[in-house]
Amino acid sequence: MYGIEGRTAARIGSAIAMAALLGAPPGASAQSLNIDLGTALAAPDDTQGAGAGQPGVWNNLGVGVSPLVGLDGMPVTATVDVGATNADGNAPPIVGDDEIVGDDFILATGGSGWSIEFSSLVDGAYEVYVYRGDNPSVPTGAMDVGGVAVAQLDFANGTSPYSFVLDESYSVAELDVVGGDLLITGEGAGFTGLAAVQLVLVPVPEPAAALHTAAGALVLLAVGRARRRRRPVAV
Repeated sequence: MYGIEGRTAARIGSAIAMAALLGAPPGASAQSLNIDLGTALAAPDDTQGAGAGQPGVWNNLGVGVSPLVGLDGMPVTATVDVGATNADGNAPPIVGDDEIVGDDFILATGGSGWSIEFSSLVDGAYEVYVYRGDNPSVPTGAMDVGGVAVAQLDFANGTSPYSFVLDESYSVAELDVVGGDLLITGEGAGFTGLAAVQLVLVPVPEPAAALHTAAGALVLLAVGRARRRRRPVAV
C-alpha cells in the first residue's frame, strides 16, 4: 500500500507525463509562412513583417505547385498549388518598403477566379492574412479563406502609397487547419488577384509551462490532503 506521499507522487508523475504529451509542439517545423505571390518583382526583404508583424524569409511564387520554406529559410513539409491565369500582375513604380508586397500579384482574367491550395500543413489554429495588389483595376474578388468568408479588397478602399491597413490593404481570417489542407479562393467579374499570404500558426502553451502548472496544482492538492489528515480528532 502507498502512503499519502507515495500516492501523491504517483499522481504527480501521471499528470506530468500527460502535460508533456498535451504541451508538445505539433511538429518539428512550426509552419508560419510568408508568401509573396507574383513573379514580376523580387520577394520582400526578410525584415518585412507586413500586416502580421512576422518578419522572415518570403516564398516568391508563381502559378503551379511549389515547395515552401519557413521563416528561417528551411524547407517545411507543406506545399502550395497556386491557380490563376498568370503571375505577371504588377503596379510599378515601388514607393516604400511596404509597396514591395503589393506591387506584384497573381492575376485571374475573365472572371475565372484564383485559388491558393496548401497541403501537409501542421494542424492547428492559424491567423491567415491576405493582401490585395496595388492596382486599381485588380481587386481580390470575394474571398473564401478555409471556409471563412472575407470581403473583397480593392484599390478604392486602400491607401496610397501602399501601406498595411486592416480591411483596406489586407484582411485576416482565424481558422483551424485539420488534416493539413487549406484552400483560399477569390472570385469576381473581370480581373481579380492576390498579392501575398501570411500564415501565422497560433502558439500552444510550452511544455515547461504545462508541466509547471500541473505539478504545482498537484502539490497544493497533496498539501491540503495532508493537512486534513493531521487534524486532531474531537473528543
